[in-house]
Parts: sequence; C-alpha cells; structure tokens
Amino acid sequence: MTTTGKLRDLEGRQNQLLRLVELSITLNSTLDLDELLQQITETATELLECEASSILLYDEKNPRLYFAAATGSDPDELAKIPVPIEGSLAGTIFRTNQPMILNNVEQDPRHYT
Repeated sequence: MTTTGKLRDLEGRQNQLLRLVELSITLNSTLDLDELLQQITETATELLECEASSILLYDEKNPRLYFAAATGSDPDELAKIPVPIEGSLAGTIFRTNQPMILNNVEQDPRHYT
C-alpha cells in the first residue's frame, strides 16, 4: 500500500473514531430513549456503510418484537409493524441470542416484511 493509501486509511479510521466519540457524548447527555436508539442506528448505518439498520425491542405484554429505531425506512411506519418471535430473522436472533450477518436478507424466508 502506498503512503497516500495508508494516509487515507488513517483518516478514515480517525473519522470513525470521532463519530464514535460524538455518539458517546450523545449517549451520556441524553435521557430520551427514543433519541438514543435513533442516534445509535444512524451511527451504525454510517460506520458500517450499510443501507439500513434497526433496533427492535421485546414487548413483554404482547410477546413480539417492535421497531424502536430504524434508518432506511420511515421509523413511524415500522413502529406499527409487530415482528413475531417465531418465523422471523429478528425473532431467531432474539431467541438464540446470536448475531447474524446476511448479505442478501431479502432471499431469506425468515425476512419479515
């Protein structure tokens, strides 16, 4: 790798670290859970350079998951969509407590739309 390439990599990493510091400051200065979760999803989407991200929470009263924050879609619309624990990707992740990486989520039959 050339010196210029290394410099670009270092600048990119520095920008990522600065973004994480900004998120940390926000997390420590905000008590509004909705705002915190939205900031986390926005930062994750940016740093991971992905199309979208979301955070789902468990509803104990109605055993299901719901979108608490999201990027790439209208969060208010997503909040209206209940996500089942059985038969959905998010439910599988929730039940197994294991992360999952999918390169083409739309092709997975558990993708819940």
